Amino acid sequence: MPLAIADYTSTYNTMVIFAPEISGLWEFTPLPGTFDPETETINNSTIASVSSLIMMRGATEKNALSAWTFMQWWSSAEVQSTFGNEKIALLGPSAKYSTANIEALQKMSWSKDELDNLVAQFNAVECTPEYPGSYIIGRFTNFAFLGAYNNDDNPVEKMRSYLDDINAELTRKRQEFDLPTTETFKELGSVADDK
Repeated sequence: MPLAIADYTSTYNTMVIFAPEISGLWEFTPLPGTFDPETETINNSTIASVSSLIMMRGATEKNALSAWTFMQWWSSAEVQSTFGNEKIALLGPSAKYSTANIEALQKMSWSKDELDNLVAQFNAVECTPEYPGSYIIGRFTNFAFLGAYNNDDNPVEKMRSYLDDINAELTRKRQEFDLPTTETFKELGSVADDK
């Protein structure tokens, strides 16, 4: 059986519009996973993608209040479900909208099976912690992969060639946010050794 692992709304929307001839012959379900014999459960965790709704630190008190009021309004279940359902009413089923608000998701026009599968997968979402400079690791890991794939570079050597750049960027970002760096820990270690 064909199996595709993809973003649920864009793929769903594409299939509804561009493949009507197979309507009813496919469905989306939670991701496949690995069986844990100790708990007798299937781990089908997935990593969340992130989008943000932010308020700038330098906002004046009046603007900050307006921004915060807007953020609360926009992310509420009522507004998110209304927005999603109105998109569908105007544009048809291809306009299904992926909201992070579970309460809003449950008020949208998913079938019972679709909603059950979405909620099951939402319950298996894991978030990758972010920290200052974390973007650099993914960037250089990708460079190393591409070097190995496209140029037959040794993957371990290629990754090691980026370690100084990665460490320098992590140190730079940690200094920017007044966080301890590798040097801080080395200094603490040398002080402990002296005692």
